Amino acid sequence: METDELWLRGVIAEELQDLLLESADVADFLQELSWYASDIFSGPEHPVLCSVTVVRPKKPALVAASGPEAFAMDQVQIDTGEGPCPAAIREHRTVYARDLGRDGRWPRSQRPP
Repeated sequence: METDELWLRGVIAEELQDLLLESADVADFLQELSWYASDIFSGPEHPVLCSVTVVRPKKPALVAASGPEAFAMDQVQIDTGEGPCPAAIREHRTVYARDLGRDGRWPRSQRPP
């Protein structure tokens, strides 16, 4: 592993630890984490949206989002039962969607044209 990559991983680990230690509770930490992840993965021309959904006995619950658009996109997934989030819950694995608007796997969770 390259020195720069090791340094970056150390910085990220330290920032995540600070987020955890400075959070008042779990909900606060998850909200801060969604903002952090969105910020660190976004590029100038390619914003990344992030939300956190937890599995509850009756229905998944959206607990944090990097912004209103992320919140709305995740809520549509919860309501339709389609999208990367419900798929991850059902399949017990990470599900990646590079561009949800262009990903044809979950047509009901896409925004109308």
